[in-house]
Amino acid sequence: MTPPKFRPFTAAFYGVLLISRKPVAAAVLFAVSLVLATLAAWAGFTAYWQLGLGEAGMGLSLGQAGIGLGLGLAALALQLSISAAWLRFLVRGEAGLFPFRLGDDEGRLLLTVLLQSLILLLAMLPAILPVAALALLDSLVADVALPHAIAIAPVFIAFVWAGVRVAAMPALTIRDRRIWGMEAWSVTRGVFWTALLGYLVVLAIGEFVPFSGSGLTGQFQLMSDMDIEAVATLWRSPDAAGMLRWMALAVLALAAHIFGLGYSAYIARWDALQLREPVADDALLRMRDVAAS
Repeated sequence: MTPPKFRPFTAAFYGVLLISRKPVAAAVLFAVSLVLATLAAWAGFTAYWQLGLGEAGMGLSLGQAGIGLGLGLAALALQLSISAAWLRFLVRGEAGLFPFRLGDDEGRLLLTVLLQSLILLLAMLPAILPVAALALLDSLVADVALPHAIAIAPVFIAFVWAGVRVAAMPALTIRDRRIWGMEAWSVTRGVFWTALLGYLVVLAIGEFVPFSGSGLTGQFQLMSDMDIEAVATLWRSPDAAGMLRWMALAVLALAAHIFGLGYSAYIARWDALQLREPVADDALLRMRDVAAS
């Protein structure tokens, strides 16, 4: 049996493909995700104001700090629950009326995402040095104006290169029920350029969603205070038009997030269908099964 080819556009729209196969389950999952995402937004923005981040120079009491941190952790837990539920749907085909929980999957996913972020940071560090040198040159020589896109291009290239290599980590973790780290780097070996094409499609889709962090610039640049306050103001807007804009933003941001999870799930599925060399020794076979459990 010949292993399947890596299809970049199928990878980019894999989430949509699976949703079309189970539309009712996906619709319920999406609706409940929106409710939890709204709760996460409420907790996150309330924590933002509770910690005094929206008002410069505001003094904090111990109680305010504790409430703010608690709300921030609640927002993180809700976001983890949403991601894990969608990965279970995309990778394992699991769906239910309320598939959200905080258990082993969510704990492993949290550690995997932290490892993924660390790997991305380490991969970008060599590219940050020339950018810092260019910024220093720009500040020392007033007559030299370096275009921002040129100055930051090495960091973007490093981010995209590493991003393709580790994109499958969340889905692989949910698939195998174990934490995936640097070993995920080799999963896309031999198909990097086709995987890159699918990754760029996913990033391009994310660029159309403001404040989602799903696109290239959104993932690279931390959300600025101005962006946070703009979204927080939109969230706190009491009029119907403001809430309608918020709901549209929430739907688009969740859809962009599902595109990214679908891409990760496609690589995990493609990896599972690859032909592997047989393990001749029964003892080695048992060791491999134990390691995968």
